[in-house]
Amino acid sequence: LTKEGEDGELLEGVVFELQDAEENTMQEGLETNADGKLLIDDLTPGSYQLVETATIPGYEMDTTPISFDIGLGQTEVTEVSFENPLSTGSVELTKVGEEGDTLEGAVFTLVDEEGEELETGLTTNEEGILVVEDLKPGNYAFIETEAPFGYQLDATPIEFEIAFDQQEMLSMEMENSLTTGSVELTKTGEDGNNLEGVVFELQDADGEMLREDLVTDENGILIIEDLKPGNYQLVETETIAGYELDSSPIPFEIEVGQTEVTEISFDNPLSTGAVELTKVDEVGESLEGAVFDLMDESGNILQTGLTTNENGKLKIADLQPGNYQLVETSAPFGYTLDNKPILFEIDFNQQAPLTVNAENERTTSSVELTKVDDETGQTLADVVYQISQDGEVIKENLVTDENGQIFVDGLKPGTYQFIETEAADGYTLDPTPIEFTIDLGQSETLALSTDNSIIKGDFVLTKVDFDNAELPLAGVMFELQDADGNTIREGLQTAENGKLIIDDLRPGQYQLVETGPLPGYQAHPPVSFTIGKGQLEAKQITITNKQDRSGVELIKLDRDNEDKVLQGAEFMLQDEEGNIVAQGLTTDQDGKLIVDGLKPGVYSFIETKAPEGYILQESPIEFTIELGQSERTKVTAYNQKEQVSNDSDDVNQEESNLPSTATNMFNYALFGGLLVIGGIFVLMFYRRRKQ
Repeated sequence: LTKEGEDGELLEGVVFELQDAEENTMQEGLETNADGKLLIDDLTPGSYQLVETATIPGYEMDTTPISFDIGLGQTEVTEVSFENPLSTGSVELTKVGEEGDTLEGAVFTLVDEEGEELETGLTTNEEGILVVEDLKPGNYAFIETEAPFGYQLDATPIEFEIAFDQQEMLSMEMENSLTTGSVELTKTGEDGNNLEGVVFELQDADGEMLREDLVTDENGILIIEDLKPGNYQLVETETIAGYELDSSPIPFEIEVGQTEVTEISFDNPLSTGAVELTKVDEVGESLEGAVFDLMDESGNILQTGLTTNENGKLKIADLQPGNYQLVETSAPFGYTLDNKPILFEIDFNQQAPLTVNAENERTTSSVELTKVDDETGQTLADVVYQISQDGEVIKENLVTDENGQIFVDGLKPGTYQFIETEAADGYTLDPTPIEFTIDLGQSETLALSTDNSIIKGDFVLTKVDFDNAELPLAGVMFELQDADGNTIREGLQTAENGKLIIDDLRPGQYQLVETGPLPGYQAHPPVSFTIGKGQLEAKQITITNKQDRSGVELIKLDRDNEDKVLQGAEFMLQDEEGNIVAQGLTTDQDGKLIVDGLKPGVYSFIETKAPEGYILQESPIEFTIELGQSERTKVTAYNQKEQVSNDSDDVNQEESNLPSTATNMFNYALFGGLLVIGGIFVLMFYRRRKQ
């Protein structure tokens, strides 16, 4: 068997099965060699058939049995040949619109690479798909012969190739553009004239700008072509002189498959004018609430209830050219009605609003000022005022009467100021302007009240230490009372410099009561003082506080026997600066020495004479009196007993044998030397303590 492909290629690897005439399998897995041949020998005479069971890629399997006979006595090889068709492929064309939507009804012709028609009338389905199968490998093309409704025909060949042994369907997509339409706008004026030079902008249905600067021609016509089907609108962006701009969108639609021009027309109204009236009073202040009627030149009422706003303005727009008049029907509150017609004219093609002014006069009113004491509320006579407006004095020498009042009338609405020029006797002049306003249409007298402060005095207390006037006492608490003992202020406290300043005291009798002396100090009795009428300088008083005194009790004991008290020890008392406070102080029979009346501080006892038979205690005995101390400080001092030995008796005996003159001289020299040495030690001790 020789196996060939449809393209003439010898096919290696095609698999067959050998069957007898009853289709019983005799051999299987028989495969063609590289030359496309299959040789089967040793066949007994009879009828046989070969059945293809597997082909090779790129070729279709043909299971048609290939019959042959082996004759009796046959010596030659029976030769058969068989051809396999090529494998076919398929193509899928999807037809879409510009927005990606599938298109049904597009018709195509299929041609080969020589342009020969193979199939015609191929039409896309409702999903926009066209499928062609069983195409032999080769080059082909689709040619569109009829476009879907509303779309432009695209006859450009869509070339494609079916590859050898194609396994998957070839997919292609082709897009058709919608057919376009056009619109024609005719622009006219309210007066019927065609308007050249009106500018438009083309927008889609969502207001997005597509084209701009589209201008009508000399016939007032604007033509826009190449518009895809859809909804559009034309918006006027610029008009011509004498006509109002109308920016209202002009909608229109281009339908699918439309062939005729869409025609639309639109009128522009004539330009109108405006008038702005400003209503003011005689000083130029704008007036709100003036009501007017608008009339034509014949007196026919066109609009009523036209009212000026908060800026005194009244604006009327959309007025055709012509003559008009405004007539006031209601004046602002507090003003005189002026019903004289206000004539004006609106010109043709007026560009700016016409401005006119009208004035109303104001009515007058009055004010009453009452002057009182700022603390007692008592009315004050003989206070002199002047009235000013905008910095100019318009009335002066206005004096409060016995009731403390001033009455002023004939004042027009506006803002004024009372200014005090002379205070009542004993009171402080208050130059602060008292501003007041006379309102429009005010019918009642405006009542004002103001007060004056009486001239007050100050008091300064200086608190120092009784023993040291240079030492200020901070933190001492006081209470201020009037002459009857009523508390006026409390919680008053001296500052770091010992001063207590009390200001703004009305003239009268006062007393300061010390409520909180410093710890360790005695309270001072109440201090009375007077603040005089018209007092300008602060009254000053200095008072002292005496520190609490305490004392010290010294007991003198035997160094070796503390149960033994020592009488007759003499002392001198010094402060920490070495100043002698007391001297000649002697312990009594109980060994005690008491000193009272000592202010807080550091002190030292200096022993000046030891008890008989005892050694003098040379070191100072220091102690402290604390601030606020109530009990005496206890101090204990000791003396060492003098030592007496036999050797000294012998020496004394020997010395007694010396000539009396020499002995006396020796004793004087010894005693003098001891005094000098002792003095040096004492001096060094006090210098060291001072350091």
